[in-house]
Amino acid sequence: MIEFLIELAVELLFQGLGELVVESVARVFGAPFARRDQHHPIVAGISVLLLGALLGEVSCWVWPHRIVGPGPYPGLSLLISPLVNGLLADAFGAWRERHGRSRSYLATFWGGALFAFGMAGARFLFFNVR
Repeated sequence: MIEFLIELAVELLFQGLGELVVESVARVFGAPFARRDQHHPIVAGISVLLLGALLGEVSCWVWPHRIVGPGPYPGLSLLISPLVNGLLADAFGAWRERHGRSRSYLATFWGGALFAFGMAGARFLFFNVR
């Protein structure tokens, strides 16, 4: 009888932890796309950065070559890409607001910049740190 109760308690613990992990992952990766009033900005920022890094890593598997050849200043994409993408994301967010739609965290300057920094950082590490 004691063994049954211990097994039941362990099973419930693992199910609860599993549900917590799935819920946390869904919340973290859903935060960049939700309305800005639904999630904390720091959680959304970390989520956008991680999503960019994840997609940057995936892009290295899909396209395992440099997009632009190495230049005189390695890592320049870590500065230029976030600035340009941040401006583009902010313009897209403003367009959405003008058309009566809500702006997500990803459609802000910081969201676009963090996403691009994560993606550029993953590609930079893949090609320069081995």
